[in-house]
Amino acid sequence: MKRGCRVATGLGVLLVLAGLACAANLQAERAKRTLYALSPGSIRARAFERMLEDSLSNVDAKAFGRPRDLSNALRRRKPQAVMALAPTLEANSLTPHLQGHLGETATEQYLVVSEGVPFTHAALANSTLGIVDVVGRQAMPSFVRRLLSLSEAPKLRQVTKNADLLPLLHFRRVDAVVISESAFVEMRSHSRLDFKVLKLTSARVRRMAVSLDKRAPGLETPFHSMPIAAMRRLQIDRFVRTGGPR
Repeated sequence: MKRGCRVATGLGVLLVLAGLACAANLQAERAKRTLYALSPGSIRARAFERMLEDSLSNVDAKAFGRPRDLSNALRRRKPQAVMALAPTLEANSLTPHLQGHLGETATEQYLVVSEGVPFTHAALANSTLGIVDVVGRQAMPSFVRRLLSLSEAPKLRQVTKNADLLPLLHFRRVDAVVISESAFVEMRSHSRLDFKVLKLTSARVRRMAVSLDKRAPGLETPFHSMPIAAMRRLQIDRFVRTGGPR
């Protein structure tokens, strides 16, 4: 009888310990903060998601490959943080609270790149341009018009990845592409096309930024502690606070 009691007691202790461990794991999962992020045009969404989870402590990351997918997810649920290019955040009525910088600047130069024939600013409005969608397909014409200082929006062929821009030029499906300076360096390394570059002083886009929820105090810290290798993938070297959380 005593042996049976000891066995029952032992099993009871094991069950209690298992329950405590389960509760601790559940609490740890609940403590994780949710981050939604729009993948840069140079990184596939799944790889970007893994990079963020490896780089940000106690953060559950969900990456999206298209602005529309991010916008739809935000309508269904409000995460504790959202990471994207600053214009993407603002297109979703979010305020950038942490702005990515590279050196002294928070913006990156964008270029108009054609093949063979140089472009002039005057010719842009009557051209078909390829570009990576960053603010949603409907909003992109106005975005490009402002970016290139045009009186009218040009025709666009929008893609989701930087790698999709080179075939547009190669097969002459567009007159030129609008591409970030860093992405053009990568594109040029994979092609022998006779690239012609038009550089406009107005064509600068604010880099990756983060919008924070005021209900998630302390979430800012992991972004400042991101490994430098991860920040370089985002074309930044640090985040700078620009305002209080939403």
